[in-house]
Amino acid sequence: GAGVKSFAVDGGSEMDVIELGKVLQRTYYEYVVFDCCFMGDVQVAYELVPACGLIVFSPTEILGDGLPYDSLVETVFKAKDFTSAMKKVCEDYMSQYRRQTGDYASATISLVNTAKLDRVADACRPVFDQCREQILTLDRSKVQAYFRNPSLHWFYDLGHLMSQVATESQYAAFSKALDEAVIFKDSTPVFLGLAIDHYSGLSIYIPRAGYTVLNNYYKTLRWNQATGLIK
Repeated sequence: GAGVKSFAVDGGSEMDVIELGKVLQRTYYEYVVFDCCFMGDVQVAYELVPACGLIVFSPTEILGDGLPYDSLVETVFKAKDFTSAMKKVCEDYMSQYRRQTGDYASATISLVNTAKLDRVADACRPVFDQCREQILTLDRSKVQAYFRNPSLHWFYDLGHLMSQVATESQYAAFSKALDEAVIFKDSTPVFLGLAIDHYSGLSIYIPRAGYTVLNNYYKTLRWNQATGLIK
């Protein structure tokens, strides 16, 4: 709405990912780096396909220190190839947190080539068509989660979900497409006490029958229009 100045919350105003995508589309960006929690989501990435080529983001929270801006700025300004530069940004980010101890040694990061996401959607569509009811009633406690707070139960690993519902051939096609789209991914073994046993680099919202408001919102996203996850 009018007066919105930032993504998420600013002075009580909020901007959702649809509005973010529309704003960013005014200029096509070679890359976008998100230093904010839970952005490493396939629905976010797909919404931004028309707006940017590369996205760096995290499917979990990001600790307060954020990204290593001392090295990031130099890397970007010296970049001759933005893909290599964004990979270095990811590597520096992980190195920053791997040097820490205890809970501070917590980080996940992904680099996505948005031009390859259509193939991921193409691989997901037949699986969602066949498994829509199964997904609605899936035991989500058996899917890798990226949230610690139970009230934020919207972020699950895309690859781990697909491994549980796709056929062997469908999963192989999906994995090939995902490997081409997620060109860098890394994670510490644990994130603030949450074990990261499965890490495909992207999260996804898993719909439930009772989540009417959320389901209706997610239906409006480009990802759902491309894959038909929620009918």
